[in-house]
Amino acid sequence: MSNTTTPQPSDLPSTREKIHQRFMRLALAQARLSPPMSTKYSVGALLVDSDGNEILSTGYSLELPAMHAEQCCLAKIAAAHDVPEERVAEVLPPRTVLYTTMEPCSERLSGRRACADRILALKGAVGIVYVGIAEPDVFVARLDGTRQPFFMKVINHEIGRKMVHGEFESMKAIYEVSPAFAPKPVAWGTYQCLPDTHFFLCEFRNMKEEKPDPGEFGSRLAALHQDSQSPNGKFGFHVATYSGNLPQVNDWEDSWEVFFTKNLKLALKFEIEAKGPDAELDTLLPVLFDKVIPRLLQPLESDGRSVKPSLVHGDLWYGNSGIDTTTGESLIFDACCFYAHNEYEFGQWMPACNRFGPEYREAYHSSVEISHPKEDYKGRLDLYKL
Repeated sequence: MSNTTTPQPSDLPSTREKIHQRFMRLALAQARLSPPMSTKYSVGALLVDSDGNEILSTGYSLELPAMHAEQCCLAKIAAAHDVPEERVAEVLPPRTVLYTTMEPCSERLSGRRACADRILALKGAVGIVYVGIAEPDVFVARLDGTRQPFFMKVINHEIGRKMVHGEFESMKAIYEVSPAFAPKPVAWGTYQCLPDTHFFLCEFRNMKEEKPDPGEFGSRLAALHQDSQSPNGKFGFHVATYSGNLPQVNDWEDSWEVFFTKNLKLALKFEIEAKGPDAELDTLLPVLFDKVIPRLLQPLESDGRSVKPSLVHGDLWYGNSGIDTTTGESLIFDACCFYAHNEYEFGQWMPACNRFGPEYREAYHSSVEISHPKEDYKGRLDLYKL
């Protein structure tokens, strides 16, 4: 007897749902055309004749000067029919709908007419507006009257949902300990009209592509490690986090050696699955796990010594750091956190291609002592870079 479960009609996406998803994906494609700026969202929109599922016009933020995506759609219709925008309703098909990746604005601090007002002025000519995500209130309603820019990352599929969740929880943990060292995370979630599309939202911090000052960066990183406290005194994290698209096993462990070994085995498993078996690796791995790791990590937790579980960024190569152009201070982002031995952070810095040289470790260790036994320090870093 087969164990296969036959999907029920209620489990299958309807034709209309598929159409909604198709048009919202096309709107997202428009949004990607919008030039990134610190003072706006990148939004895409489509006007669609829902009777024939025909796209009438497309638009994205700033496609036309000073125009939002929805206004661009209307302006193109007006131009195509040689009518002013106020008369666009006269030329739209009777069942016109709008797809937009973000809720149409209800207020524009520039004084220009809001997109919601433009749509309402059409008196029902655009009967339905399908929205990907609501516009956060803080974007249009800061107490001082200024606009608040945000950064949004969008990823598809179930792995994408797990990745943005892990990133949100990681950045939240960093921000709670060192709020000046990271952009403030705002939210993560799933598009209502695209259940397979997920987002991570945080404040936008304009950064310049320069290496941070070693002293300032080392001091901030040391404070993050030293001031953070594992909620249960163990190594791990409360959700799965992802280094790139590779999951980390963050189940809580009392021993740093056990936690590290478990994660390294998983990483090597993915490597072998991707590239196939390797005879030399088969020879080396037993030595690595049976001799090298115990030799380098057991002394950290022997003879009265212990390892403090410190919150680490988890993927702190130079590309995940920057300098805030407003404050001139260093920032870190795109984290995949867990509580670990603090020196684990330096594994990313060891390859020759990395731009965080020894001066950064020296600056860090002016605030935090090298773990004992100190004679194993270089060996531990070689291990952590695997």
